[in-house]
Amino acid sequence: MKLQTLFGLIITFVLLITSIGVPASSSAANIDNSISPIELEPRDPADTVLRYLQKQADNIALVSYTADAEGNISTDAPVVKHNANEPMPLASTIKTVVLAAYAQQVEQGILNPNEMIPVSEWEKYYLPSTDGFAHFSALDSLGIPYDELGFALDQSVEVPLDALVTAMIVQSDNAATDYLLQRIGSDAVQEIIDQAGLEQQEIPVSFLGLFLSWFNHESPEQNLDKVERLAALSDEEYRRLMSDLEDQYINDVAWREATISFLRNLSSVNYPFFVSAGEQLTPQGTANEYAKIMAGVVSGTFISPEVSARMRGHLEWPMQFPAIQERFAAYGVKGGSFQGLITYPLYAVPKNGDYAGQSRIVVLFMTNMPQNAFTSFSQTAIFEAFELRIATDARFAAHVQQAFE
Repeated sequence: MKLQTLFGLIITFVLLITSIGVPASSSAANIDNSISPIELEPRDPADTVLRYLQKQADNIALVSYTADAEGNISTDAPVVKHNANEPMPLASTIKTVVLAAYAQQVEQGILNPNEMIPVSEWEKYYLPSTDGFAHFSALDSLGIPYDELGFALDQSVEVPLDALVTAMIVQSDNAATDYLLQRIGSDAVQEIIDQAGLEQQEIPVSFLGLFLSWFNHESPEQNLDKVERLAALSDEEYRRLMSDLEDQYINDVAWREATISFLRNLSSVNYPFFVSAGEQLTPQGTANEYAKIMAGVVSGTFISPEVSARMRGHLEWPMQFPAIQERFAAYGVKGGSFQGLITYPLYAVPKNGDYAGQSRIVVLFMTNMPQNAFTSFSQTAIFEAFELRIATDARFAAHVQQAFE
């Protein structure tokens, strides 16, 4: 998936992830009539996004501010907080929490980033057609040939553990995330959440188990009744269901092959079903707490300087691009998407302009998006243009502040 930034940079990695079968035919001009009047203006995409956000105010969360050297909010610049403490589904943005737990275990000597991991262990958790081709992209980046479903041709190939972390953050590979969750352990992830004071952050779950609970060859229906049945389960019951399905996929060869065959032949998806499933069944968090994470990481105060530094090493992958290097001293991001929702927290330290040398934090969560709006925003990434505009343009930041006051 190609994402175009405000500065015309084409980023060729998959940033918007866990997108299953979204139609690719919608153009940027096809914003759903239910949210009109909004006309896309290519010369001013940031203002287009702002008007969408105002019309969808109940379904979005936005936080923006300048962070000081300790990661706290500076009052010297406009502060925007809209629905900042409303829990919302996170999609793959939640992988930032997994990254933090990994970074801490490396610093504690529990995990070795140079440990070699067989691709066969990684791909135990790979569920084709459910990650927006992220796994294809991850294998491509490592020079590993794969078949038409995205499985490595040579299962004996080994990669460093840290390469799986890169796959999780850069390509947003779900299988890598699930492997890391299994290695780190849910208790360690909960410890990070508690240590960081993320009071509204729900613990990550296996993407494999999550998707299998929604559809597999034994339960192929895509309807809202299924979502309601799953939502009626207690947290313990739902986690047990996901764990059982994950174990079955990993350990029962015939069941695994039947599910893969089912997904391979899946011709369409029910957009309302996946929107409802994403809203009700996936882990949630708040824009305010992800702003806190981003501010802490860029200031070196999240958990510890060492943990923050290791997280920056992965979150700042866009710094490899000359167009980003030219404009920013630091730029870190971990976004996510799923049908009907886009989440995009970032930090940026501009080299020039109104906020030169300052740590700018912007977090945007959009949920319950009409299908055409979701497809258009995903394909054009104009939401990133909006966030970078806030991060670099003081007048626009003040305009957004006033719009939401």
